[in-house]
Order: sequence, then C-alpha cells, then structure tokens
Amino acid sequence: MSSKNIVVSILAIAMLSGAGGWWIVETKQASIEATLNDEIYGEWVAVSGLCNKDIQGITGIDIFADHLMRGGKRDAIDKINLVNRVANNECELGLLAMTHEITILPNAESYSLGKMNNFSILKSKDTGIVYFKMSRDFKQMYDEFSGNAG
Repeated sequence: MSSKNIVVSILAIAMLSGAGGWWIVETKQASIEATLNDEIYGEWVAVSGLCNKDIQGITGIDIFADHLMRGGKRDAIDKINLVNRVANNECELGLLAMTHEITILPNAESYSLGKMNNFSILKSKDTGIVYFKMSRDFKQMYDEFSGNAG
C-alpha cells in the first residue's frame, strides 16, 4: 500500500470518527432536551400527607425553560444539568424510583427525578420535599386522598 493510500485511509477514519462523535453528542443533547420538556418542565405540587410530613397544605413550584416560580417569586434559570442516576427511596405511598438528578443553575438547587407508580416526582435534595407533577391522574388521586382524609 502506498503512503498516499495510507494518508487517505487515516484521514477517512479520522473524519468518520469525528462525525460519529458529533452524532453521539447531538443525540445525547436531544435526549436531554426531550427529558427536560417531557419530564421536568411544568407544574409540581407537594402535599402534606403525600410523602411529606414537614409541610402543611399544598406548596408548589413551576419549572420553565428560563425561570422557576415558587411562592409568587420568579428565579431565572440559566441551565439545568441532568445526570442519569438510579436510586430508590420509600414513602408511605410506595417506592420512589429515581432515574435522574437535576441541578437548576444559578441557584444550584438539586432534585432527584423519578416515578412513583405512574406519577412523575421530584424530590428536593435540600429540603427532602417530594413534589408530584400536576396531571389529571395526580389530581384524581389527590381528590380521593383528600376526600378520605376528611
């Protein structure tokens, strides 16, 4: 094999490797964006008696791409870091199966993201509060819970 063929082969391999690396990075970024859109962004509620003993009533947070709302206060979001993690916790309603850890910057608030039964949950690493993503199914379960509590 001539040196010209060797150089061309090396360049072709380098270009394919670079394109493959770029594709992997883009695919991972698309996966992160899909998880943010589908799982993290939205209205989250923490309810006393539903995995939360230290709060009274209902408290909530709303997470958007550029800001977080809590108690009428708006905090800017510069970036959300998402890391795959597998961990399990328990509460009186069942197993909390955590799949990701997120950090909201610049405030550096950390949460574990996961599921309990069919409900999406966020557990604050700072306060231990468990938030449920507001959905029709969660609202129905909460209505049944609050109806039985009274």
